[in-house]
Amino acid sequence: MEITAAQYQDKIAQKSYQNFTTSIQLTRRLAKSKIKTAVNQLCLQVQDAVDSGYLAQGQLAVTGLPFAIEFALQSGIINLPFQDYQKISHFFDKEETKTVKIYLVTVSEQINVSKLRIDQVAADPSKLTEQIDVIVEMVHDNLQQALENYDNQSLKKEDKDK
Repeated sequence: MEITAAQYQDKIAQKSYQNFTTSIQLTRRLAKSKIKTAVNQLCLQVQDAVDSGYLAQGQLAVTGLPFAIEFALQSGIINLPFQDYQKISHFFDKEETKTVKIYLVTVSEQINVSKLRIDQVAADPSKLTEQIDVIVEMVHDNLQQALENYDNQSLKKEDKDK
């Protein structure tokens, strides 16, 4: 699927994209089976939407951890989350045609200093479901990293309080 930068910005601004949401409750054990079930569902929905000519976002809210963390599979023309769509004009001319790709967006106070991580997961959105196992690993790894950062932050706070 190809789209101009201006068309992409207009569609995101007008919320003219398909949006899917699911949530899972996890413990610190980070059950991969739960992650895989949720990721599989979102991949199928996002791939179907993109195959039908729509931009799409599949959101995964994770509960049960000591901090907030959300994931989104987003169709995009650059590794920017939907909320930063206006910045696309800094990178492309408005009539420049780009190929839509799929990105995994991780948002959490605990993921890194910027509270945001974006990884390309599919250069060809029509093959998104072939990437499910890779995406599950990425989600798991990002959850693990966020937990480690949270634990390290908690330890530093405890040391400071002594």
